[in-house]
Amino acid sequence: MSKLRIRLPVPENKVTSLSVGQSVLLSTPSSSQKTQAKISRLMPLINQQNKALEIIIDNSGDWYPGATVLANIIIEHFDGALLLPQQSIVKCPSGEVIYIYDGLSKTVKQRVINTGNSVTSEANSQTQSLIQIISGLKKNEQVVVNGASYLTDNAKVSLVTEQGH
Repeated sequence: MSKLRIRLPVPENKVTSLSVGQSVLLSTPSSSQKTQAKISRLMPLINQQNKALEIIIDNSGDWYPGATVLANIIIEHFDGALLLPQQSIVKCPSGEVIYIYDGLSKTVKQRVINTGNSVTSEANSQTQSLIQIISGLKKNEQVVVNGASYLTDNAKVSLVTEQGH
């Protein structure tokens, strides 16, 4: 089979984040194969019907013409970024907060955080929204995920972990 080209419409507000040679993770429902490719061409015109710019990627996968392709364009890469599930972050008048578990007092401490980019992660056939934490969280701190919106600062809690973890 000769190489296929993948045409991906990208919203015009994302155009400034794209460049030729940029990495894109590709998958298709018709195959379990996932592949990393590079943007080979940016079309110079915005489509007037859908206000999207088309990018072209040479298909390095073993895929068929007309197949659906799912693409994740890698805009930035952050080594060592701290990510939390979106549901662990609570919006309050003081800003965005998380609750850190204190094992000595068996309480949670409310902490204001600064957030960055959001990403979508796929693991075990489940999709999860993760938020980058820029400040307010240290590596290896235990953060409340489920039920965080019901907590208050210094609330007494019991630690429950998922079975098998």
